[in-house]
Amino acid sequence: MVRTATDILFFDLPTALPGGIAISPWTIRVKLAMDYKRLSYTVQNVEFGDIERVCRENNLPPTGTHPDGSPYFTLPAIIDRTGSPAVEPRRISDSLKIMEYLDVTYLDSDKPIFPSIHDGVGFTSIHVLASSKFGDALYPSLRPLIMEKVYEVQTEKSKEPWRTRHETLYKRTLAELGAGPAGSDSREKAWAEAEKMFEDVGKSMDVHEHDDNQRFTALGPVIGRLVRAYQGHRWLMGDKPTYADFVLVSFLGMVKLVDPEDGWVRISSWSGGRWGRNVAEMEKLLR
Repeated sequence: MVRTATDILFFDLPTALPGGIAISPWTIRVKLAMDYKRLSYTVQNVEFGDIERVCRENNLPPTGTHPDGSPYFTLPAIIDRTGSPAVEPRRISDSLKIMEYLDVTYLDSDKPIFPSIHDGVGFTSIHVLASSKFGDALYPSLRPLIMEKVYEVQTEKSKEPWRTRHETLYKRTLAELGAGPAGSDSREKAWAEAEKMFEDVGKSMDVHEHDDNQRFTALGPVIGRLVRAYQGHRWLMGDKPTYADFVLVSFLGMVKLVDPEDGWVRISSWSGGRWGRNVAEMEKLLR
């Protein structure tokens, strides 16, 4: 794979999986985009409990604020040192902001993450709306089924900070956040609900008219409008993957990594195998 000679430092979250491979959907999507655009980058792994310290040490911007008003730091983040040493490196946090920056800075008319304006409407805003609906719909249905799996693959150093952060965020214990043990009625019910949600999202990607399902009154028209223009193509927006595809595959990739023998086997077979094909197409594209 021939890459553009860029000097990008990418801050990622390692796991205990082979090679320390990361599973965060937010970091996965940025790496997918950089690989797709063939940009050179190096990875600096950061343990979960060290995120704030490392971000402060590297002058990386916060991505939000805590209830008390103090800054809140998350990954992914990048430092782009490409170009003259006399020029101050660009320091960017938040996956969407990073991907927007990469698309503007490293123009590639053949591989845009955010294609140009279509139908007189800002395409980036529609793209982000569509992809956010994927996250709003799919991730909550998966969360109780994978939270404990995600915890299990954290490094020993990251496990307790990760648990504390998520139990504080959701105000429930990790066990309470889960859907129950394997084979339990509660877990099978959660899988059935997740499958229904995935089926609904799949249908909303195919519709040409307003989706009657009230949960997708916003998603249906947005996706339907785009699909009308690109019906029959392998990716949501056409012949090539763009932002919404990277978002979707990042969530699917997370499941494939943390629960390959159960969760991924199920999901990859849903909707006539659509979700498995999405990931396989992306993997093939990036070889």
